[in-house]
Amino acid sequence: MRLVLFFLLSAAFLAVPVDGLKVHLLLVGRDDLSAASGYSALLEGLQRELEGKGTFEQVVVEKRKGGELTDRLRDIKAEDPNAHVFLLQHGMQAGAVGLQEWIDRERGELKSSPVSGVVLLSSFLQRVRFRPGMRACAEKASIQPKCELKHPLGILPDQARRCETENKIDFPLPVLEIGGELDGIVRLTRVAEDAYVFNEQTERGENKDTSMPSVVLVPGMNHRTLLDQNAVPRQVEQADLEAERDNEEVLQEVARLVRLFTESVTKVAEPPSEADLDFLSSTRTSSESLLRPLFSAFGSETGEGSWWYTDHFDEKGQSPVAAQAQKVLVGTLPSNITQGMSVDWETSSEFRLLSDEDLIPPYYRGKHRADVGVQVDEEKKRIVLKSNVIVQLRYRQLSVWSVGLGLNGKAVLLEEKAALLGGPAKKDALFSDAHDLGDSPVSALEMGVKLASRQFVADKILKATSREEEEAPASLDDGSLCKAVNGEIWTQAEGLLSDEQRQRFKEKGVPVRFGEDVTPKPSWGPFWIWGYMDWEFKKERGEVEASSKVAFYSLDANPYGAGNHYCKLVSPARAVEWILVDGLKMKKENLGLRAEGEGRTEGPHPSHLRGGALKPFETERLGEKRDERMTEM
Repeated sequence: MRLVLFFLLSAAFLAVPVDGLKVHLLLVGRDDLSAASGYSALLEGLQRELEGKGTFEQVVVEKRKGGELTDRLRDIKAEDPNAHVFLLQHGMQAGAVGLQEWIDRERGELKSSPVSGVVLLSSFLQRVRFRPGMRACAEKASIQPKCELKHPLGILPDQARRCETENKIDFPLPVLEIGGELDGIVRLTRVAEDAYVFNEQTERGENKDTSMPSVVLVPGMNHRTLLDQNAVPRQVEQADLEAERDNEEVLQEVARLVRLFTESVTKVAEPPSEADLDFLSSTRTSSESLLRPLFSAFGSETGEGSWWYTDHFDEKGQSPVAAQAQKVLVGTLPSNITQGMSVDWETSSEFRLLSDEDLIPPYYRGKHRADVGVQVDEEKKRIVLKSNVIVQLRYRQLSVWSVGLGLNGKAVLLEEKAALLGGPAKKDALFSDAHDLGDSPVSALEMGVKLASRQFVADKILKATSREEEEAPASLDDGSLCKAVNGEIWTQAEGLLSDEQRQRFKEKGVPVRFGEDVTPKPSWGPFWIWGYMDWEFKKERGEVEASSKVAFYSLDANPYGAGNHYCKLVSPARAVEWILVDGLKMKKENLGLRAEGEGRTEGPHPSHLRGGALKPFETERLGEKRDERMTEM
């Protein structure tokens, strides 16, 4: 990888006291741009912000190897032992991420170097490289099933690849991340992931200096905002979203944030002025308004329970929205079942692999089922339903045949968090640092949820109210109940967003409508587990139709499955990410759709179209072809 270093600015602050301390800003940008043609507007913005506070020196060094950055820092330190250097990175593609590789490699030498901090512009910290918990989890991917005489298909001890670790970022330097709300290259949902983790660390008292936010999302800013508009690479122009603010205004805002960050780290300037404090307060408010709905949609208290935002994994955690799905699916039962009593719910959920069975490799664990307990208070005319559902977040697609109907233990393991972070094959580790570039969705492609059927719940109420002779009809589960649940989740996700964001999507996005539930054929468990939600573009309506795979087994069916109503559900994080990013990207004619409304065009669009069917997260989406495209971006 080529590491291109643009040594843009060397500024001596006049406000610095007697030691004559200097602050140097070194930008690591894209290797297909130069400071003179690509970043000159950014440089000018920094110069304007620092006007009257320093002198400037510009040195452009192109196509240097990463090791030469060490030499440059050594030279700066020799020239001025008191100098402070701040490294700026723009973007995650076209070589820019090489700066993070260099920092990771030079961890041991950074204390003796003049580097004081890092500013990530339209970029973020890679999760495996700088999050010890993710790194430890990725290393467990090397633990593979062993074939034994008793278990010829392979066996692993239960919890052998458990990924229970503290959710924290371990970065060796002060850091400021600045992302754009409308960045189509490095999406805001990935930048917000770091903000979520930093926020948890602050709540635990681990981040001592909170004078500056660690992550700022800038409203209306896209990826191109920080580039010279006449030098934007074609791939970036195609994939980016449209900015909604004046470039110069945003550049000045970013430059001011950079200046305040350097001052907060070095303590070399006077305390922030009242104007600067007002600016920081306003910036925090606008950034938090963008982050808050993402925290709600991805987090563990109200949303998806993301494996990336949180420390959750395939065998730990819960999704509140999946828990609520049981209540939504059951809805209002007929009055002859409830007998006029009020019904209250206490819902819960737990993350498990959907494929777990006593005889299924590699863990041979007992099957996990949804259940609903019933408590009746005759005096208060009140029924309390206590439910627990089983959930698996699905981040990749595997065919039912590739997993051998669930009997291929090694293939089943590809769905675990450890494999997604550190699978033995690069194409399998979809969330490893090699693919963690901000261009692909962070949300789960779907939630596979094992729910109890309406018939099952009604039958439980009948038994709890001493009406064993009565039967709850299977017709209670008629209709597309999963569709109704998905519609409710989507509506709630929309409610998290601002009026401006909803209006933007209404005008510029491709809407999603939920179609009727689809029962796999055959309707065996493996065909539901590895049968994913259908996303199909309907050209005549200009919208995407998403349909759930459903598996319903009445109480008089095979006892093995009786009483279940399984749904494939959209997560609130997927809904929010579609509204804020992917649905807007799909609208762009040269990215998402061919004129005839089918097939797919080359480009960095996260969704693949084949025969009109939209596959938002195909297994191969981050394979070799994708790697070739992203090196060009």
